[in-house]
Amino acid sequence: MARATFSTTFYCRGSKVNKQGLAPLELSIIVNGERLFLNLHSKLNPAEFNRKRRPAYIEDLLNTYRIKINEVCADLMSDGMPITSATLRDYLKTGGTKSLTIKKLLEEYINHITLTHKPTAVRKYELVGDYLISTLTAVR
Repeated sequence: MARATFSTTFYCRGSKVNKQGLAPLELSIIVNGERLFLNLHSKLNPAEFNRKRRPAYIEDLLNTYRIKINEVCADLMSDGMPITSATLRDYLKTGGTKSLTIKKLLEEYINHITLTHKPTAVRKYELVGDYLISTLTAVR
């Protein structure tokens, strides 16, 4: 598997300030040269965020997000999934989804219908599944 390089940058845009004087915290992730922007669920005072020396609570918040991103990358690698901007975005938004192949999906479905159908009906589903898998692998 190719090594993925990524960097993160946080923004608090003064142009998006609400009536309370707070702006949304945004995250820019660059994965292998591909940029991804995410709006985070935090609002901060842009004046405090843009200081050279930020308050401790802002640094703690940013470190929490950095740790979360590193955990996501570790989860993706352990699942054997590539680290791309799309997989990172999806994982951060959904909390991680399990990747299923058609073969695994068919196996789970057949195991499920085994409980409610007769063996002859289950065998028909197995045959159709085998035919589908063999057809798909032949297309490659």
